[in-house]
Amino acid sequence: MEKKPLYDIDKELLLKILDNTFMNLFVADSSGTIVYANQGSFEVLGISPEELIGMTSQELVDKKIIDVSITLEALEKRDVAVGEQRTQLGHKLWVVSRPLFDEDNKVSYVITNSSQDSSMHQFIAMLEKERMHMEQYRSALSYFMEHNGMRNKIVVESEVMRLLF
Repeated sequence: MEKKPLYDIDKELLLKILDNTFMNLFVADSSGTIVYANQGSFEVLGISPEELIGMTSQELVDKKIIDVSITLEALEKRDVAVGEQRTQLGHKLWVVSRPLFDEDNKVSYVITNSSQDSSMHQFIAMLEKERMHMEQYRSALSYFMEHNGMRNKIVVESEVMRLLF
């Protein structure tokens, strides 16, 4: 009996969704040949859809469109590969490639997601800034409690506040 999909999304809508995701996305088959790429991939690689689809991951490296292929690494390892990649346009990307296996446990496709390094650094910087604010609040609260003789007298209700003490 054929498994029925949970959602019935037509191909056109699915392609629109994939073209408008935050990540660059492309799919290579078991030989490393690119069979799909979203709009973000074309833009970050500086290559047209007609040029990219059908090109192998090794050709991307040989033609210096990218400096290394995380897709090829995933194919070789038969496991998730993560790394950094530079494009011919000078973009620095964080890349994750994940192999998909068929029923015979052979790699059938590799799904590769990437995002520009700058967006990852912005996210990490934002988290670090928030961590610093939390440390400042903790320090100020500790100072206040010690100078008012209340170190062990504050009563808190929420679990989050208890973690501060």
